[in-house]
Amino acid sequence: MSVFKITTKGFKSFERALKRNPQNTKRELGDFFVDAMRIYNKGVIRNPWRIGGASGGAPVDTGNLRDRHRREISTWSAKIFVKPSEVNYALAVHKGRPWLDSVFKTSMSEVNKRADKLLDNITNDLAK
Repeated sequence: MSVFKITTKGFKSFERALKRNPQNTKRELGDFFVDAMRIYNKGVIRNPWRIGGASGGAPVDTGNLRDRHRREISTWSAKIFVKPSEVNYALAVHKGRPWLDSVFKTSMSEVNKRADKLLDNITNDLAK
């Protein structure tokens, strides 16, 4: 089963900003994660549940699988996932139609633009 996770590893300017202005950096990062989750959530809720759609679609009977996607945002990461213990057929559906991968792939360019904006905001704050 796919788990999509965003982390901040490798952002050198982010690491410097965190040391210099941790409150602002954490606030900017939190705003970024909320915005990225909004983008991915839109794809999770709307796109993949139509058979024959761009992502191939996932079968829908009750909507239980769609409704069981969890979203977690912490200070340093954000992720969307389904706990197999809550929906025992989630892995089988994903292996047959890996629609979640398609949602992430099609949303990635918009999230990357937001990540660039995050780093610009943090860098600009450091320049003040």
